[in-house]
Amino acid sequence: MREVKSIGINYDRLSYAFLSPIAGFVIVGAIIKNDYSYINNPKFLILLFFLPITLAFYFFLKSFNVLIVDSFGIEFKYLLLPIKSLKKRWTQINSYATVKIKRRGSRHQIIYSRSELWFIDSNAMLVFKTYKKGRTNLYQLMTIINRSTKRAVIDLDKTDPHSSSIGKQKVTYRHPLT
Repeated sequence: MREVKSIGINYDRLSYAFLSPIAGFVIVGAIIKNDYSYINNPKFLILLFFLPITLAFYFFLKSFNVLIVDSFGIEFKYLLLPIKSLKKRWTQINSYATVKIKRRGSRHQIIYSRSELWFIDSNAMLVFKTYKKGRTNLYQLMTIINRSTKRAVIDLDKTDPHSSSIGKQKVTYRHPLT
């Protein structure tokens, strides 16, 4: 079986890359305008200019990714930062789900919605996830994933999910899987 490469763009991180220097310069302007005592420290000013530019560079590098699917498994790596990659075999992935992520505002209205692919292992733990929007070769990618996984869970809805920074995240289904 041949491998399919799908290049994706994470629009959230790309927007962070453009907004972090603007936010940094607004903070610098507010500090200079209010004339705080530590404004005379050149190390502080260098840090204040260096930090937003570093964050913008970091978010820009992590906003472009490649998802490679073949007969052995899935590999997820960053396009501009190929050192870091995540590889999972099909034996580790039991199913996948198309998840609609919704974020609520202060008045409980839906202000943000996106679609993601979640890859789930046999213990209903999230292995990894990726965006569907902004991805090339999505149809070819989905045909290989459908052939390789045991089952597909379609249409999960998550409202205000908390990202798991420590360990794996447990996936809760609407209906029990058989």
